[in-house]
Amino acid sequence: MEITALDARSITEATKIPVDAWTKLFELIEETAQLGHSMLVFDEEKENVKFKEHRKEVKKKLEELGYVVSYSRAKDSDNWYGETYHNRYVINW
Repeated sequence: MEITALDARSITEATKIPVDAWTKLFELIEETAQLGHSMLVFDEEKENVKFKEHRKEVKKKLEELGYVVSYSRAKDSDNWYGETYHNRYVINW
């Protein structure tokens, strides 16, 4: 199969679309639940996404949906910009 310049451009444009943290989270919850598990650790750095909302708001929204949520701050593995942190959520259902 030959890839044309138009195909390459559409592929490039599709990869520029940022992944939504909520979409990623709910996809992982669904995958984890289908495997028979009732808990997920969602690490923003590992998943390469970041919620736009503050972590307390994320927790609140998930609890409104019936999940049991706790969160913590974790030091980023890349310290190029100094000591920076990301959120890690433990979600139970």
